[in-house]
Amino acid sequence: MDDENVQNLLTADIKFDLVIVEQFNNDCGLAIAHKFRAPIIGITSHMLLPWHYQRYGVPYNPSYVLFDLITAGTRPTFLQRIQRSITYNYINFVNKHITQRLEQNVISDYMEDVPPLEEIAKNIRLVLVYQNFVLSGSSALPANIIEVGGFHVSKPKPLPDDLKKFIEESEHGVIYVSFGSILKPSSMSKDKMIAIIETLKELKQRVIWKWNKKDLPGNPKNILVTKWLPQNDILAHPNVLAFFSHCGQLGVTEAVYHGVPVIGMPIFGDQPSNAAAVEESGLGVRIALSEITKERLLEKFKTVLNPSFRENVKLISKAWHDRPLTPMDTAIFWTEYAARHNITYGPPIVSTYQYYNLDIIALFILLTIVNMVVIKFEDDWIIFK
Repeated sequence: MDDENVQNLLTADIKFDLVIVEQFNNDCGLAIAHKFRAPIIGITSHMLLPWHYQRYGVPYNPSYVLFDLITAGTRPTFLQRIQRSITYNYINFVNKHITQRLEQNVISDYMEDVPPLEEIAKNIRLVLVYQNFVLSGSSALPANIIEVGGFHVSKPKPLPDDLKKFIEESEHGVIYVSFGSILKPSSMSKDKMIAIIETLKELKQRVIWKWNKKDLPGNPKNILVTKWLPQNDILAHPNVLAFFSHCGQLGVTEAVYHGVPVIGMPIFGDQPSNAAAVEESGLGVRIALSEITKERLLEKFKTVLNPSFRENVKLISKAWHDRPLTPMDTAIFWTEYAARHNITYGPPIVSTYQYYNLDIIALFILLTIVNMVVIKFEDDWIIFK
């Protein structure tokens, strides 16, 4: 809000047809959108997050809904359902009563007459969500939730000569390793790091690893390390047979786009949910960092490098691509649709007792009690008469 460009924008006399606001963990953008009195749509680079369900009228059920921070996927155990229920309500409480109050205070220092942010959020016409049911599974999504997973994946560019040579001269194919920016590989505990390196050394495939230092301990001959890599371009190469990943949403999307099996080692945030989706969909397998041993990791690689497993991943990728419109064209269509039409897309906002039909349940309970009382005292009433 302090930024000069933002301040100039707030004071400028400009008309907008539509405002696109990121829907992650900050709603200050909604206040700016409200200032322009234009239609609002949301966008996120994640699956639905815990605070999205109630906001957009999406049914939430801890028994099968993929949940951020929880690893169980769509088949949680009883204890995991308890954990989900507590976490879901805790996160929503913090978002509503702490986060939004702080944001409202910040907004009030810069803008006047801004209604509660959650009230503005009710006017969001639709949300472009970075997921697709082929990977994340089916769920009861209302019309205001538009799945556009994959629109960031661009046409692969030619690889640098050294990378291209390393990949194409590999007789048995290549494995790509990257844990994104969330985990510096060299910061792992020594036993886990050694287990991973020893596993990769034993594979007959060559390995390309996004490593945050100049050299890898032991400098194995089959492993090429570098601090930065063109991930999408590498995954697009037909010689790349597997992707050892932390399961960030965009990396997983690139993997399914190019039909590359994934070994998921989630660390934080949405990664456990993504890893669960990877395993349940058949795109790959998962292993926790705490479970890493050479033997276990070799078993995971053996699974995803099996030709039949890789062939199934190609079929999953084919289904993921099979849509009436590309992800980008879908996003463009619904963005322009929201600008053209003043329509409420989500289900109507109802109170908690209406949503759970508590009034109807109460009525039936009351009628049952009355009926039982009538039956119990019927004989006494007849005698009395």
